[in-house]
Amino acid sequence: MSSDDAGSPAPEGWRPPYLGCFLALVLIGVGGAYAFKQANSTGRSDSQLSASQEPRVTRQGALSVSFSAQGALYLVDEVGQPWRVRSGVPQKTIVTKARGPYDAAAATPVSAVLVREGGGLDVLNLRSGEAVGVEHDELSFTLCALAEEREAFVVSYAVASVTSDSVFYTSGVPELPSWTRSSGRGVCRSLALSDDLVAAGSAQGHVTLLDRASGGVVRTLRAPGRSEAVVALAFHPDGTRIAAALEKGFVIWSVKDEVPALVSQVFTSRLTAIGLSEGSLLAVGTAGGDLSLFDLGSPQTELRTFSLDLRGESIVEPRPVRSIAFSGLKVAWAIGDRFCTYEFPVDPSPAGGR
Repeated sequence: MSSDDAGSPAPEGWRPPYLGCFLALVLIGVGGAYAFKQANSTGRSDSQLSASQEPRVTRQGALSVSFSAQGALYLVDEVGQPWRVRSGVPQKTIVTKARGPYDAAAATPVSAVLVREGGGLDVLNLRSGEAVGVEHDELSFTLCALAEEREAFVVSYAVASVTSDSVFYTSGVPELPSWTRSSGRGVCRSLALSDDLVAAGSAQGHVTLLDRASGGVVRTLRAPGRSEAVVALAFHPDGTRIAAALEKGFVIWSVKDEVPALVSQVFTSRLTAIGLSEGSLLAVGTAGGDLSLFDLGSPQTELRTFSLDLRGESIVEPRPVRSIAFSGLKVAWAIGDRFCTYEFPVDPSPAGGR
């Protein structure tokens, strides 16, 4: 048993669900039937890229996906229920005392911050199932970002509403103050946290970096000539770079430089999510459920694109990518009523595998 398994409680009242396992396998088979069309523009051989492999598609709603330090995949659904994915099959880890349904979530395998429909938010301990903090029932939040979790269950998070330019941040430590600050650049559309910074993306294309300790403005970032809303943000795991998904492209900055390190070409599809791996991979998701991967060393060329094929479905609705997570060469993303996983057999960047 891995250390990660040891830390996950068994589902309450769990019994070997033979019929349930059979139905789950059938369900995964149905989900897998929604194949992805793939594009390969790296110039590397198909044997290196294993282009015949498709992502695993599982019909299970997910607001947020995340990996543990050991590489185990977790997700939180729209009612605040955490799931551990084992061999592609989602299993409940514990029954929570959540008060969903929720509009948005930011989660790790240990904790989650979830924005409730109609106002307020819940902070959940996903090991015990307890709601450890309920804040601002009278306010209507639409965005949230989660910074970290520790053994003592100290959770830092930021929340905002798309009707305001104010950002609320709490460190989760009673001795340290919480703060509310204006981004000063219009209503917030996205949030992200690093060890030192809170990033707020505006509807006018600005990214304001705020100091986590004081709430003071560190700097304001903007891509020249781009004014689309910043719909998603992601810090590199080392905290030195930040990536912003605009409605029609993405931008990357060093957190210490107002001049963009790169600006992508214009996309034809509206972007909804962005993620950065510990290495050099960047992923963006679209409102139509597509996922495109890029190498930061050659960002103008897509390494791979996965396009959800909805042919044969009785009801075709927009399925935006809600969340993206990396662990090594594994990537996971949530698409409305399903989530997807893919593992590269080799490093897919042009430099990888040479």
